[in-house]
Amino acid sequence: MTSRQFEKAEAAYKNLVQVQENSPESRLELAEFYATTERKDEAVAVLEQIIADSPDYVLARYRVGQMYLDRKETVKVYEQLDALLKINDDDTQALMLRSRAKMQDSKPDEAVKDIEDVLKQQPSNRDALYLMAQARLALGQNDQANAFIGDIERFHPTFMKVGLLKIQAAFSAGDAQNALKLSNELIDKTNSTQPNADNTPQIILDLKVKGISSRGLAYLDLGKLAEAKHDLQDVVRLTPRSSGAMVNLAKVFIAERNAAAALELYEKAYAADAKNFDAISGIVNMAIQMGQTEKAHADRKLYRC
Repeated sequence: MTSRQFEKAEAAYKNLVQVQENSPESRLELAEFYATTERKDEAVAVLEQIIADSPDYVLARYRVGQMYLDRKETVKVYEQLDALLKINDDDTQALMLRSRAKMQDSKPDEAVKDIEDVLKQQPSNRDALYLMAQARLALGQNDQANAFIGDIERFHPTFMKVGLLKIQAAFSAGDAQNALKLSNELIDKTNSTQPNADNTPQIILDLKVKGISSRGLAYLDLGKLAEAKHDLQDVVRLTPRSSGAMVNLAKVFIAERNAAAALELYEKAYAADAKNFDAISGIVNMAIQMGQTEKAHADRKLYRC
């Protein structure tokens, strides 16, 4: 895996499955390999087979539930949650997964209730504190969000991802200048951090990309279009399948009054993720702006379907 010899890695993981007599643990490792190497359908297939063979093996349910959440397949997420909470109605992992699903459904107030239940059991749970801060920001409760950010820094001083929360809080407060400063700090930290168990090379790279994206959006808010365009184009280059990256870059073209280029990016974003609301609304808005009213009506109907 480290040297990116994926065929040999896959053979080794499959051999592990044979040696361990098709155990759910070994197949979970194989599924993680597929997920890490962007073979998500194969990962889901392996996880679903584990669940079919061992319905009470909750680690497979957590993982496939998270993958369905990433794919915005909400019904399938809740199928896993129903099964998990029948096994244990105090399952903190399941409550965390449900709170993430509620956040994705734009129901941060409901997410808060689940996270509170987790924090009652585990007051310093890092992921629960992180998600609580996100939920408070989504509710516009910046002071409470900053209190939870402070808790994360107190209990988990080496947790680099807290930098994203600080940037989000700055944007929420309408302080683009501070968001720019915090984005640069996060990028600098990713450049100087050596990989370890908590901060794998992939985690560090993901944080750097998100830092660059945040910096680009901060530049955009500050009216520095050239700098914004440079950063957001870089993000699209680094994450060519990300519909969110394309949507963000489209915002620069809108600021440049280049509707055709923005529309092209929104269409690519929609092709990458047909459930991306910003992509479809961007297509409709650009089509109206360019006088393509028939296209706008057709896209509205497509989204409703």
